[in-house]
Amino acid sequence: MSLTTPNIYFFEFNTRELASPVGSRHTANGNFAFNSVLASGCSTYTTRNLPATSGIASSGTLLFPGTKINLADVTQDYIATTPVAIIARIETTDNTSISNLRFHLREDTAITIPAESVGLPPGFVQFASSGVWQPNCVLPSGAVTRLEKTRNPFGPANVYRQDGGPVIVGADDTNVSEFIYLNLILPVGFPLGVFGICGSGSLRFGLAFDYFLKDL
Repeated sequence: MSLTTPNIYFFEFNTRELASPVGSRHTANGNFAFNSVLASGCSTYTTRNLPATSGIASSGTLLFPGTKINLADVTQDYIATTPVAIIARIETTDNTSISNLRFHLREDTAITIPAESVGLPPGFVQFASSGVWQPNCVLPSGAVTRLEKTRNPFGPANVYRQDGGPVIVGADDTNVSEFIYLNLILPVGFPLGVFGICGSGSLRFGLAFDYFLKDL
């Protein structure tokens, strides 16, 4: 049997939803917290692109919601966006397993160049992974790991199976990654506008992994 590179899908969830998606987080549109299937580039999510079969054809752009600027009472020198949560899962028809997941930042010009253009320190991305659903979580600056930019992500895993195991061997709810919680930290005074793939600059994430043939 030939070994093929597995198809990986990323699902985004709304962390402001109290009802946990655990139990159906492997299914697009399977719970109240589900937001979209993510894809490369600037795309708009629509459920019409989701076939009734296990295949997934939909895509959407990762958006960081809840960015608030209080001009009347600025008590901090940064702005923290509302965290988003994503998971990774394998396509159901693949005959491979994945392990050693290394989530990383590939491009960050959307949050560095605008800040630098007005003499401010660059923005950055914060990252934490957990198998537990954490609704209304807050990630102030320095609370979790700062995600560094790299194009060659070697080293130990920083994301695991939802129960902490090292290998993802299927496509059911027990075989998805941990929730990857992300938010942006931006300096107060960051220029207003649309930044990212759909606007100016780039903010891209990547997932490196090892893959191998399943035991059949």
